[in-house]
Amino acid sequence: MTLARPPVLGLDVETHTGAFGEEFTALDAAIRGRQTTRSRRAAEDMTWRYRLDPLETWSVVTARRAGSLVAFAAYTRRGQDVHVADVFGHLTLDVVRALFDAVADGAAAARAQTLQTVVGDADELAGLLPGARFRARDDGPRVVAYDGASTPARRGAWSLRSADLTA
Repeated sequence: MTLARPPVLGLDVETHTGAFGEEFTALDAAIRGRQTTRSRRAAEDMTWRYRLDPLETWSVVTARRAGSLVAFAAYTRRGQDVHVADVFGHLTLDVVRALFDAVADGAAAARAQTLQTVVGDADELAGLLPGARFRARDDGPRVVAYDGASTPARRGAWSLRSADLTA
């Protein structure tokens, strides 16, 4: 059963089934200006990661305003669990909530038992997830940065999600 949720005014959320075009590269470039350490999400990276993966089948939902790509979420089903590996873009509470509502609808249709994601404490997404009806369950993997020099790794914001760890 799908819960009726009011749509976010001016935001169109839909399943993305086609090729990843230049709009994904443009979104990646727009976010690149933020001082975060993360993997790329250009069109060719998205195609490799979410369309050519021989081991998993990925679903992608997009959020658009006035036809322009604002954000996306990529997820896969593993047994009875749906795992959201990537949420990326101009993330605000309304965008994150709309994306996760769409993923939750897909998970319910697939009769999944859980919907989960991995997010670091310092990631901007961590602060938005409670508003999207997520709650922290337990500690996950720890990532330790080392740059090969005798100095500590570059400090700054790290935006590492499952997609970054497997890229």
